[in-house]
Amino acid sequence: MDYSTDLKKQILNRFFKLIQIKKYQEIGMKWDLSGLLYYYIERKDLLRLDFEEVYTDRVGT
Repeated sequence: MDYSTDLKKQILNRFFKLIQIKKYQEIGMKWDLSGLLYYYIERKDLLRLDFEEVYTDRVGT
């Protein structure tokens, strides 16, 4: 993602990164030539332990 600094700060304040996963071809986890998969949750939902809405983002080449 390429956001302006202010927008990045807003996103980081609102969301919490639950996990970051690197591709691992040997077990079938491949989503690009290389890359990372991120799972995010809104901080307010995390505080309530409400995992109904989790968001993903993928960074790869």
